[in-house]
Amino acid sequence: MEVGKSFDEPTHLTRSEPEKTQHSTQHTVLEQAEGADAEKAEQKRVKKGNDRVYSYYVEAAGRRNFITFIFCLAGLVFGLSFPQTWVSWWTSSSNGSYKFGNSVYIGVYFALAGFSMLCIAAGGLALMVLVVPNSAKSLHTSMARTLFRAPVLWVLQRDDGEVINRFSQDLGLVDAAIPESTFVTIFAILTCIAQTIYICISSRYLAILIVACIFVLYLVQTFYLRTSRQLRILDLEATGPLVSHALEAIQGNTTINALGWDTAFQKRQLELLDRSQRAYYLLPMVQRWLGFVLDTIVAGIATVLVALTLFVKGSATTTFLGAGLTGIVSFALNVNTLIQNWTMLETSIQGIWRIKIFCEATPSEETFETTVPLGDWPSSGRVTFQNVYASYVAGAIDVLEDISFTVEAGQKVGICGRTGSGKSSLLSALSRVLQVSRGSITIDGLDINCIPPDVLREKFLALPQDAILVPGNVRENLDPGATLSESECIIYLQKVGLWEFLKARGGLDATVNEKLLSAGQVQLLVLGRALAHPKQVILMDEITSSLDSKTDYFIRNLIQDNFKKNTIVKVEHKLENLLECDKVVVVSNGRLQEYDNPRVLLEQPESHFRALFH
Repeated sequence: MEVGKSFDEPTHLTRSEPEKTQHSTQHTVLEQAEGADAEKAEQKRVKKGNDRVYSYYVEAAGRRNFITFIFCLAGLVFGLSFPQTWVSWWTSSSNGSYKFGNSVYIGVYFALAGFSMLCIAAGGLALMVLVVPNSAKSLHTSMARTLFRAPVLWVLQRDDGEVINRFSQDLGLVDAAIPESTFVTIFAILTCIAQTIYICISSRYLAILIVACIFVLYLVQTFYLRTSRQLRILDLEATGPLVSHALEAIQGNTTINALGWDTAFQKRQLELLDRSQRAYYLLPMVQRWLGFVLDTIVAGIATVLVALTLFVKGSATTTFLGAGLTGIVSFALNVNTLIQNWTMLETSIQGIWRIKIFCEATPSEETFETTVPLGDWPSSGRVTFQNVYASYVAGAIDVLEDISFTVEAGQKVGICGRTGSGKSSLLSALSRVLQVSRGSITIDGLDINCIPPDVLREKFLALPQDAILVPGNVRENLDPGATLSESECIIYLQKVGLWEFLKARGGLDATVNEKLLSAGQVQLLVLGRALAHPKQVILMDEITSSLDSKTDYFIRNLIQDNFKKNTIVKVEHKLENLLECDKVVVVSNGRLQEYDNPRVLLEQPESHFRALFH
């Protein structure tokens, strides 16, 4: 089944009495309770920090890639730190008695500098070429796969801004903020370890002080992270309503202008913008507080070191005293850098946590390996509904009740009814978007419940009301699997009347966008794709409802001429178009009212179809 807009209508959930809707809602809540409890548990764990988020990120980036990156940084730290010891050895020789010649000392010193440059280049390449692309691709693929496998009802209940945030803001952190903080944090950790060892050699009394200092720094960052983690989550989540409101305004721009709602929407947008900036403003404020505290602590360490070396005899050797005093300045900068970037990493990693929760807590449709050999099924396309009861969620109120009819192979059957009557629900049940609670739907004698939903939908050809085109050129949209030659692609474009138009605008390589094709031309391109890759069973959902009469007539003729042997089940609002069908299904409140030839039904005075038609 081709990817397109879902056939189901959210209004079906509230098509009946309030008590039924409440009953349905209760079942829906119970169905989602397990996922909600898991998410709440994860939210509690993230307040204390969750090391599994880091392992999740490392797994996404690839363990070997990450280990390569860390080894490069370790080599960089060695190349930057060891020259201090090397210079100390050089200057410690007395009376011009050197263990090595000056040329050796100078050569090794410059070799270490070159080694450092090589390691930083290798580390940068490992991060930007191995870690970042692999982690971004892996996490994006996991989220996309999770979203595509989620039940349609779950997707409809999600806020658009919430889902968009996952693929924009959260993945934006994966691409930029997290790699930068990871690089600096790991480098600062290794550098601080090296400098701590060096300073302790310089003054043995300072070794005790550094242990106490590390404990104080740990308390500071723990106190800080309790606030910053939650601020980061608030910052990420506060953007969702803002994005949703902007999308609503874009989609309903015509209605907003017509009804004079501009001022109200602008006011609401400003309120949401102000609310989203609260956490965003507080984040740098607490970072400034952290920087002040760290500078104060490091200044205290430097003061104590100077006091020890001046007033305590034997606290430092003559050789390492100058190097120790010089090293403490660098140590101060690195400690400050370490804590700040560590805490920035801890707050930014909440984007990974949100992705992890999204992938683990999102329900998925039932998947299993079919034991039925499908082969070229369906070969004829005979569709049978037998006493079908169906709902969006197992145990909820049925939106289809006792539906029974048969579509013979090759027949063209139209579905009609008033708004919210259950027309699109029939197509949803046929493609297993709805769950059949009782009865059965068979195609060529095979019950569709025996087939995984994703496999079943691949056997259908779906033409939705709002045609969907993927980003790319005309060829990629006409032939997604790249199975057609250039001449074959041109033939199908000629059939739908688009080739002459596209030929003057780049042909098959023309980029598809809103400016290139009108709504009718987009539908024609999708129809061309259907002609190029036909299926025996075709599902249509009001594909000509928004088109002009000329394009409508052209598309209907194309379908009649090219899909004569295919079984077509279509939802249609233009009742006059149903006269071309072999039979029509009339539904009301989720129940089948009539099923017969449209012209026969028109001749019956009490016919529901006749009442709709007139």
